[in-house]
Amino acid sequence: MKFWQVMYDATGVRLQAGRQEEVLYQIVYGLPAEHPLAESSPLGVLLGHTPPQVCFHYCVDLSSYLC
Repeated sequence: MKFWQVMYDATGVRLQAGRQEEVLYQIVYGLPAEHPLAESSPLGVLLGHTPPQVCFHYCVDLSSYLC
């Protein structure tokens, strides 16, 4: 059960949080130069995984478990 929760978290919650982060940085970059947040720099961290990435990691983990 825990495995499916981790996969759901990686593809759902974290991926959406990463996409929201990108939108927020676009908003911050659109602020006027005199705004205090205009000086902030992006974290540069991608959150979550796409479904193909999760599938690939599942296959790799499964193969390493079986070997």
